[in-house]
Amino acid sequence: MTNLPATLSSLNAQISAVTERLAPARDEHVSEAIRSLLSAGLSLPGGMNLEKAPDVYAFALSKVSATGVKKATAKLVRGEYELKNRAFIPTPPEFADLARRETRELVDDVARLKAHRDALTTHPVVHDEASRAKVRQLLKNFRAAHEASKSKNADVTQPMTDDRAEYWRSIMSLKDADAVTEEQKQFRRRIERRVSDTEATASLNDRSAA
Repeated sequence: MTNLPATLSSLNAQISAVTERLAPARDEHVSEAIRSLLSAGLSLPGGMNLEKAPDVYAFALSKVSATGVKKATAKLVRGEYELKNRAFIPTPPEFADLARRETRELVDDVARLKAHRDALTTHPVVHDEASRAKVRQLLKNFRAAHEASKSKNADVTQPMTDDRAEYWRSIMSLKDADAVTEEQKQFRRRIERRVSDTEATASLNDRSAA
């Protein structure tokens, strides 16, 4: 049984957890990353001032997640990127690009979770009780229609008196509907035969009486 509130709560918790991991990097995250790279023996790009480097990198990475910065830093230290010169720290734009790549999977996860949540809230799952009520109503309608059909067909088996024959003649004189089912046609033919038999019997009785 699907518990919609519990499912939505779980999805919201997952979205919050992943979103936290995508929180933007702060200046201290960037400064720590640069210090780690320098400590690992990498050099700043040529012509970059050492004192201004933290501010420049902080600006370039201001809209990149701290998670991405940390992952990119670790991979740079381990030499896992195919760079032209692994002896140098990537330029600020290059570093930002590497860090964004490291969080693409997280961004996709958030989008997937939100899409799932939105689908549930836009087209909510029908509760089991509502489904059962709908089935009960359909069954009730079917039984009522079935009983009505039985009652109508039973009418054919009743004795065809003169009054009933007159009643059915008046019914058959009416114009058929535009759409008549085969079952309705068969019913009409049975009535016609019984009315005809009744008329024939009445005619014989009249002759005998004469």
